[in-house]
Amino acid sequence: MCSSKVTGVDEELEGEAEKVASDHKDSTGEKSAHSEEFFKNAKWRRRWIIIPLASLTAGIYGFIFSKKLFYWVKNRQFDQQKGLKIIRISAVKERLLYDLKQFEVRAGQPVKLEFVNPDAISHNLVIIRPGTKESVGLEVNRMIADPKQIEIGRYIPETDAILFHTEMVPPNSGETLRFIAPKEPGNYPYICTFPGHWTIMKGVMVVK
Repeated sequence: MCSSKVTGVDEELEGEAEKVASDHKDSTGEKSAHSEEFFKNAKWRRRWIIIPLASLTAGIYGFIFSKKLFYWVKNRQFDQQKGLKIIRISAVKERLLYDLKQFEVRAGQPVKLEFVNPDAISHNLVIIRPGTKESVGLEVNRMIADPKQIEIGRYIPETDAILFHTEMVPPNSGETLRFIAPKEPGNYPYICTFPGHWTIMKGVMVVK
């Protein structure tokens, strides 16, 4: 008698389990069918996938274009200033030298400095305060002892001694530096702060 009751309960539980499994299977099937229908429906694809992606892409390109346009206008305005001094300096191939070792500007004069690197290694041009070449060079030497700084590869020390600078310019590339010359007359050194270069690759901006 007891055995019969237990068997009946087991059969009832098994039936409920099968029903739950069946309901779950049906539900999963419905979701799968709904998902397939969603992706096959061109209207929904356009609304939830294509349009958002297109808007995101347009936003990114719009931001980049706006930023470039802003700097283009700003640089153009700078270049149209009265009394603009244009300087062109190039790295000398395989010699760790600048082709121009000295140039003169007036105090407070707008300056457009075009730096070109035709060499096989990277260089930059960093204009510093008078009498600070050694201290800036030592800061660069400390940077090359830091693996993180080597990985970044920028080699621009964070110091008030640096007035103006280009970024590290790769081979066969160039960068234009725009600035207002210091108001204090004097000899302002410019150096390459790539490790090991600053002692040799140097020049002087004379402010009168």
